[in-house]
Amino acid sequence: QQQLHMKALLDQLPPSVLAYFESHKNVAFSGNTEDIVHFFDDLNARIESPGISPQDKIGFLRLLAFYQPGHLLTLLRLGEMLTGINPPEAMFYYERCFDPTIVGEGKTVVDQFPHFAFVVANLLGRYHMNEQNNQKGMKYTKMAFELSKQNILPPELGGNEGDTCSLLTLATSM
Repeated sequence: QQQLHMKALLDQLPPSVLAYFESHKNVAFSGNTEDIVHFFDDLNARIESPGISPQDKIGFLRLLAFYQPGHLLTLLRLGEMLTGINPPEAMFYYERCFDPTIVGEGKTVVDQFPHFAFVVANLLGRYHMNEQNNQKGMKYTKMAFELSKQNILPPELGGNEGDTCSLLTLATSM
């Protein structure tokens, strides 16, 4: 299964990212901690470089997600970059941000960035409802509503009473 996952990743990489991967593929499996840390630092630097194309940035992020499948910021960035390009894949990465078995207990987007978790949960809820996956849609919309009650919204948007939009979505989805 690891080989199928690797092949699927390689098929998605732009040529420049694929060339980078080919020249560095042994580093991640070398067991040399210093080389691996340098490799991840280099990948992050490439993602942040000013002249990088969006396709290459997504490719480097996919490499990071392959090697560090539970890295919360990588998952969030992939979701953000892919939302307008490939919504199903974006939602896949966003959902992983909520799963403590993937990102670690106490390290989910809810734990680390509750404001952003509220926005992403609403996005996931609406997406799944639009895709007729109402059970998942309700799950994320309920999550967004509960997050909104944790005093992350200003009073004019519901404050600690909860987000009116999430509540309306829940009420009209019955």
